[in-house]
Amino acid sequence: MNRAFQADNLSTATLSPWYSPSGAALHLTQGGTPLSKALPISLQVSSKNSSTVSFANPGYWGIDVQPYEYQGQFYVRGPYSGNFVASLVSDLTGEVFASANIAAKSVKGSWTHLTYTLTPSAASPNTNNSLVISFDGSAATAGSLNFNLISLFPPTYNNSPNGNRMDLMQALGDLTPSFIRMPGGNNMEGNGPLVGSPAWPWNLTIGPLIDRPGHMGAWGYYDTDGLGLNEYFQWAKDLNMEPVLAVADGHYIDFEVVPCGAPLQPWIQSAIDEIHYVIDPVSTAAGALRASHGYPAPWPLHYVEIGNEDNLFNGTASYVACRWQQFHDAILAEFPNLKLIADTQYIDVPAGELSDYHVYSTPDGLVEQYNYFDQNATDTQTMIGECTYNLSFASRQ
Repeated sequence: MNRAFQADNLSTATLSPWYSPSGAALHLTQGGTPLSKALPISLQVSSKNSSTVSFANPGYWGIDVQPYEYQGQFYVRGPYSGNFVASLVSDLTGEVFASANIAAKSVKGSWTHLTYTLTPSAASPNTNNSLVISFDGSAATAGSLNFNLISLFPPTYNNSPNGNRMDLMQALGDLTPSFIRMPGGNNMEGNGPLVGSPAWPWNLTIGPLIDRPGHMGAWGYYDTDGLGLNEYFQWAKDLNMEPVLAVADGHYIDFEVVPCGAPLQPWIQSAIDEIHYVIDPVSTAAGALRASHGYPAPWPLHYVEIGNEDNLFNGTASYVACRWQQFHDAILAEFPNLKLIADTQYIDVPAGELSDYHVYSTPDGLVEQYNYFDQNATDTQTMIGECTYNLSFASRQ
C-alpha cells in the first residue's frame, strides 16, 4: 500500500500505487514540516479549481473487502476546515462498500492525526477495489494539503495491536508450529552496505509507527518495519510458538564479512542491547523503554541464534575461527541462562547447546538425507532451520 511513500528498489521514494480518481495533481515533497524524522516525505494533493478532490490506493494486488470492521488513519497538514470522506470503492463499477465522514480542522505548519472506521455490510465480489479519500477542495485555502502514514487495517488475529492478518495466522496456526526464528534469516543479515541493504535495524522497528524509517530489505523491496521486534514476539505469543531470536553477526549476503575483534564489538553490543530490551523488567532502562512502547511485561526468550547461513556463502572459516566464539562468550557472560544456537551444522558447539541444520537441495537430495541424524548422532541438539528445495540446484541437474 506504500502508506508513507518510502523507497522502491533503490530509489529514494515512490508515489506508486497512489492515484487520483478526480484528476488532482499528486506530488511527493519533503518541504515544510515533516511528520517525523523517520518519515519526512509526504503526499501533496492539489486542491485548486476543484470542489471534490480525491486520492486512492488499490492495495497490494487489490483489496479483498469483507464484512469486517476496518480501522483507518492518516495525518494531514495544511489549513482545512471540513470533512474528509474515506471509502472502499469498486474499481470496476464504482460501488461504495463502506464510507465514513471524518470531521477535521487542520492548520498550516503542523500535522493533525485522524482516525476512522469502515464497516462494509457485505463482501465484494472481487479484489478490484481501492481505498479512496476525498475532501472539499474549496475548503483547503492554501491550494493543497499534505498527507502521510495513510493506512487501513482489517481486524487482526486476537485483536493484537498492529498485528497480523486473521486468515494468514489461522493457516499458520493450523500447522501447529512449535517455534519461530525471527526476524528470519536473510531479512536479519541484509544484502550488505555496498548495495544499500543493511542488517535488520531492530532498534528502529520499535515504538510508534511514525518513528520507524524502514530499510531496504534483502529481497529487493523496501521494508516499512511495521512488523517490528515487538510484533514478532506478539506473533509467537498469538500462536503459542517458542521464539528463537536471530541476531546479526557481521556476515552479509553479498559476501561482506565484518572482521573479528574490535570491529565486531558494536555488533555484539547491539545484540546484547536487543536482548535486554526483550527480557528486562520494567524497573530497568531497557524494560522501561519497552513498556513505553506498550509492552510492559518482558517477552519470554530462551534461545538466541548467532548469524544466518554462514556456511552457504563464504564457508565457515571466520565463523568457526572467531565470530561464533566472540558472540557466544559475550552473550553468555551477560545472559547465562540463554541457550545459544550456531547458524551452521558444520561447527562443534558445547554439549547442551544447539546448531542449525540448514540445507538447500533437490527433492532427491533431500530424500537421501532421511537417516542423516541416525548416522550423525552428536551430543548437541539440532534445530531444523530450513530444509528447502532450491530451483537453482535443480537447474544445474
